[in-house]
Formats: sequence, structure tokens, C-alpha cells
Amino acid sequence: MTSPLHDRRPGRRSDARRRSFAPACSALALAAAGALLGACKDTTGLKAQFRPAIDTLTVYALSDTATARRDYPTAVITGARATNADGHIVARPIVVPIAASAEFDVAFDLDASGKVIMYPQRRIVSGVTGRRVGLQIVPGSFESLTIAPSGGYQYDSVAVTVEPGQVVAIQAQTTQCSVEISPYNYSKVVVDSVVPAINAIYFRIGSDPNCGFRSFVPDVVPSK
Repeated sequence: MTSPLHDRRPGRRSDARRRSFAPACSALALAAAGALLGACKDTTGLKAQFRPAIDTLTVYALSDTATARRDYPTAVITGARATNADGHIVARPIVVPIAASAEFDVAFDLDASGKVIMYPQRRIVSGVTGRRVGLQIVPGSFESLTIAPSGGYQYDSVAVTVEPGQVVAIQAQTTQCSVEISPYNYSKVVVDSVVPAINAIYFRIGSDPNCGFRSFVPDVVPSK
């Protein structure tokens, strides 16, 4: 099913951690730019600068019509960028309400049986170019997934339905990485619990803040 775009104003935030970008390959010449980019699709030879982190966040069902929760977050941006009090650029996953700006990666809803539906951005927002987001359910536990899959994602038009404990890997095209060798950030999500009475979805997210890197080992600068 395709959920309509909800025009919701910014809602509550959840805490998260660090995030930023990895350096790109150097351009040798304008004429060679295409060949250079093709040679630098992966992160071989590049150096990550930032540590992956694990966060616990809360969203509410996209289809929730309760007036009291109209401004509550219904989606996640897997790598939002900001400048902290020290003037350093940081990036972290944050939860947001879906608004006309369509600034999110994955939206959440509940089906009639209480299972969680995760929608990539382009499945929710029609009529805009949007961003490419791939999802895939990964076997095993949240903790055992230490590196994101390099392939196998279902993109844009495909939602996934999960129960608490099932792990979903996310590959999200981001503005922050648009000038990097890889335009993607990688994350993993597991729903810990659902409270249907208030349409609340509690989940954990692990994300690698380095563009193109796929490590989910927290607090360790990744090598790939």
C-alpha cells in the first residue's frame, strides 16, 4: 500500500551521536573525471574519520490520526548533519515528522496485526525526485550484524514488514555524501518493541557516519 504524505510540523527529537563525511578521491583532470569516479566506487585506499554509533529512538505510526500526536516523529534521517557547540560538523540519525520538505530516509507505520512497515522515502513522497533508499531484511541479531551488506537491497518502491527482533539494513543516498566517492550511508535497524495503544515504535539504529563505509562496530574507526 502507498501511504499519503502527511503535512506534519517538526516534532520531538531523540538523542544521537557523531557523523560526518569521508574524503573523496582527488580529480586528476576534468577530462578524466568520469574514469576516476568509476575507479573509486568503493572505499579501498580511503581513510575513515569517524566512529559508528548505536542509538535508541522512538517514532510513531505514519497512519496515526490522533490530534495529540500530530507533530510526533514518524520517520528517520539516518545521517543528519549539524554543527555542534564547538564548531565541529557532526552527523547522527534523528527522528522527524514527515513534512512537505520530504527530508527523511525511512518512514514507519503499523499494519492491522501490529507489525512494523518501513517505507523508503520515494514510496511515500510522490512527485519529487527524492533520494534512493534500499532496504533488506537481514537474518541474525542486531549485534551480530557488524558490516552492512554490499548488495541485495530493494529500492524505493518496496516496503518491508518486520516484527520486533528482525533486522533491516539500509542503504541511503544522502546530500552530505553527494560529492564523495560513494553517495551512500549505511545503517541497520531493529524494532525492539511496539505499543499499539499509542502507535509507538521503539527501535535501535546503528550507523556508519563515513560515506561509503559499512561498519557497524561502535566507537571504532572503520577500515571498510
